[in-house]
Amino acid sequence: MSGYLLDTNAVSLLYDGRASQQFEEWLRQRFLENVLYLSAITVLEIQKGITKLELVKNGNPIRARQVQLWLQTLIEQYADSILMVDTETALNAGRLDGAMRAGGHNGQLADILIAATARVHGLIVVTANIRDFEPLGADCLSPF
Repeated sequence: MSGYLLDTNAVSLLYDGRASQQFEEWLRQRFLENVLYLSAITVLEIQKGITKLELVKNGNPIRARQVQLWLQTLIEQYADSILMVDTETALNAGRLDGAMRAGGHNGQLADILIAATARVHGLIVVTANIRDFEPLGADCLSPF
């Protein structure tokens, strides 16, 4: 497999028009080429944000419903391109996390799982946070 794994921050730019025209065009081209993928971890992170909007004291249930509908559309658009955390990915993530901790660094589990997914599938992580993924040995791109 070759292509691009969209980090949560890249996907989030698409909600409410925050993505640059250049990035949207880049995505359109890659989508037509059928080389874009999402991690199930990105779905988890977006759902976590929605749930927080619903439940926190000063949350915004209306915005939460809007983002939930957007997430459902995203899931439908990428239905065949959402990559799960399988055993091989989990083992890879465990090695990455262990190596980081042995070196005195604490990475975010979501980033580690996304990086491991990209490594296992031979994908490039599309992210605005290259500094979070490079120490994990993931190939990265920031086409923003």
